[in-house]
Amino acid sequence: VERVREARRRASAERAAEAAAPTDEARAALIKSLADVDDLLRVRNYEEAETRLTALREQHRDEPLVYFALGEAASLSAQDAFDENLQAQRLNAALAHFRQAILFATADTDPAVVPRAHLASGRILANLERNEDAAREFDAVINSSDPTDRFHQEAVDEKKKLGSQ
Repeated sequence: VERVREARRRASAERAAEAAAPTDEARAALIKSLADVDDLLRVRNYEEAETRLTALREQHRDEPLVYFALGEAASLSAQDAFDENLQAQRLNAALAHFRQAILFATADTDPAVVPRAHLASGRILANLERNEDAAREFDAVINSSDPTDRFHQEAVDEKKKLGSQ
């Protein structure tokens, strides 16, 4: 769970950095909205964050960043769930959202979205003790990135942790 939290903190910081250079007004508005959602997630207002992200998804149906943020919100809310069934439901929703982020990614998409989604999925799957599936997610990052890339290194580290469990 701590690995997932740390990953979320890093992803949030990266999304804030993405907001620095929007290409147009609509993109700038989307990035601003996602930054607002990050603020809600930091204070654990998951319901409001999910409501805003659902509205953003209606406006930006093919935007991988929205699906990635939905995945983050579901995963973070799962960490605070006491009921195991509710936690599993939220983690599965997070996995589905991360899958959507990967599927909607294009050459024009922020290049960090896909590896971040694979890493987040792998961490969730590792937490669910689905180690083979987690390893496949980490391998997707390892096989598609340069060894000097930060995401590559994180995937290698996460895969090593799987081997030591």
